[in-house]
Amino acid sequence: MKQLFNKYESYTKKGADLSNEIQKAIAPIMEEWSKKGYRVIDIERIFADCIRLKSTILKAQKELKMRKEKK
Repeated sequence: MKQLFNKYESYTKKGADLSNEIQKAIAPIMEEWSKKGYRVIDIERIFADCIRLKSTILKAQKELKMRKEKK
């Protein structure tokens, strides 16, 4: 399995690339909703909720695929 952190728990080059990609993707959304008057902490929480949900879905899909391959 590929790693995005090194043994010192710092980003690898690919981890830094991913961080930059995420920041570019979320910056316009955060700025837009902040300008609409919403608190940044609220926007951040919704982002975190969405990430957890997507992670759960991806993990479940991976598990189902592995189970099907074992049959």
